[in-house]
Amino acid sequence: MLNTQAKGLLFADDVAVTAEKEEDLQQNLEALDRSLQKWNLRMNVNKTKVMEVSRTGGRCEVRVQGKQAEQVKAMKYLGVMMSDDGSMDEEVEHRIGTATRMIGAMSMKVLQKSELSRKTKMKVYNACIVPTLLYGCEAYVPVASHGDEVFKTGGRGNMDGTGAK
Repeated sequence: MLNTQAKGLLFADDVAVTAEKEEDLQQNLEALDRSLQKWNLRMNVNKTKVMEVSRTGGRCEVRVQGKQAEQVKAMKYLGVMMSDDGSMDEEVEHRIGTATRMIGAMSMKVLQKSELSRKTKMKVYNACIVPTLLYGCEAYVPVASHGDEVFKTGGRGNMDGTGAK
């Protein structure tokens, strides 16, 4: 038995195994597979993907149960899109798009309703839009353009849904 410590992220039935070197990743995956087998569980080889995160790109040749794991350039883990170059651009764009669609959907029913006070509209906005926009932001590396886009999506206009000042 190897005397190594596997590093990874676990949530329910989602597992992300991390390693600094390809050999360590291979050993960690093999150790994980052995541990799962002890509990009569099995790794779904068809869902197992490999992503090397680096500035230079590269190829990671890892096998799971004798089958070459598919290498991907981006993957979603717990609802957050990660890319092999470490950027969060795709995730930020997705969050902005989702929040924008929510603003559009809420516009007629909430934001443009004159019988609702600005305070009530802001409570709905802060409860629904802001969490959607900021989900997973703790993992982002701050980039000025992201802040600009998020700020634009958050809106600088009034709460009537038009965005006008």
